[in-house]
Amino acid sequence: MANLSRFPMDTVKIDKSFVQRLADQEQVVSVVDAIISLTRALNMDVTGEGIATSDHVSYLQRMGCQVGQRFYFDKPMPSSNMAEKIKSGGTPQILSRDAANLELTEELLPAA
Repeated sequence: MANLSRFPMDTVKIDKSFVQRLADQEQVVSVVDAIISLTRALNMDVTGEGIATSDHVSYLQRMGCQVGQRFYFDKPMPSSNMAEKIKSGGTPQILSRDAANLELTEELLPAA
């Protein structure tokens, strides 16, 4: 936690061990909610890692997590395949920023 303000970081990942236990343990929900609140207070982005089910998506969206990754969205692929997917009109999926809308939205990542 001390490193959040010491190093030049702009994104915090919520470890998959938390995401995968969201539906099972109320304490985990509290920890994830606190992580998301802290990143907002520090003007940082937050990514939910290890998303495997629509329940994971729903929990994270309701808490305000904007970005998620893992098999629920797509299988891992080499960066060259991802670049080709984006060029051909496919876009990486990002959790909706509207917590009331639990559907997935697609947004194109900025070009490098």
